[in-house]
Amino acid sequence: MNQKNVLYLKRILFVLAILSALVIAFICLNYYIGYFGYNKHLVKRYSQSVEESLARNRFIEKLKYKCDSVEIENIFIEKAYKWGFTDNQTRDLKMNDTYSENQPDLQYQIVIIFNEEQKSQLVAIPDNRLKLKDSCLKADLKLPVYLRDVNDKLPHIDTLTIFRSRNILDYNPL
Repeated sequence: MNQKNVLYLKRILFVLAILSALVIAFICLNYYIGYFGYNKHLVKRYSQSVEESLARNRFIEKLKYKCDSVEIENIFIEKAYKWGFTDNQTRDLKMNDTYSENQPDLQYQIVIIFNEEQKSQLVAIPDNRLKLKDSCLKADLKLPVYLRDVNDKLPHIDTLTIFRSRNILDYNPL
């Protein structure tokens, strides 16, 4: 190899190194803006399943429910948390949290997991994430459940009653 070819090869390698550094810098900047720019690390989070809540060490109690027209996968109480520097990390919600939407005085939350499409109807439970002061449910909760058919008509409004663990056959809501 002559001197010209070696110089040409060094220039190509230098340009490739610069381009690689720019691509890596762009990816890191994109991650930073996408995660921290939208304050994903500041906002109170809710688990998507009992398994996730258990893995994050947030699970408190599974709750019972009664609703005739909708299938509910799970209803449970968990301790409030935020993400860390990634969505896999879990951080406690502190009482001195300054992010206004977190409501740090409400350290617990009820999570209702359900499929939004059931029996060719759309199901909506507006209060499917409830915030609590205490780790236990002191009174039964009654929440509206809206069912819409595919033509966007509201054919049915039902009630979801949530209560602490007890025999569902003995349930009698005053």
